[in-house]
Amino acid sequence: MDVTLSRLAAAVGKTDLSKVDLDSVDGGLGFDVEVAENKDGTIDKEALTKMVETMKARENVRALMNKLKREAPYIYEAMVGERDLFMGEGIDKADSGSMVAVVGIAHMDGIVNFLSGAGWKETGQCVARGK
Repeated sequence: MDVTLSRLAAAVGKTDLSKVDLDSVDGGLGFDVEVAENKDGTIDKEALTKMVETMKARENVRALMNKLKREAPYIYEAMVGERDLFMGEGIDKADSGSMVAVVGIAHMDGIVNFLSGAGWKETGQCVARGK
């Protein structure tokens, strides 16, 4: 965690945040990252539920990660890219037959790509199985 935070701080220093399009951070998926508030200041439960459900779809997360990679590549690399590589290497080295690795959806593509390059096969939507 300390390494990630240190690299993220350095990445923010290398990124011109004024060029990052925060107004369209949803990548055209049709939800607002800033969930609407009700008149009493509470979060709109329906809007939050819609956002969470939208983010459960791998293709939507993929679109957001691609947007982050294009608009803030140093931040993407610190938060996602390097961690994908680290986790992929750990899974590959720990392989002893069958295993289950639980990772966040934003890391699935990167880890699967790493493992595919290491000779693993992808089965189904998100499972990489041993060599």
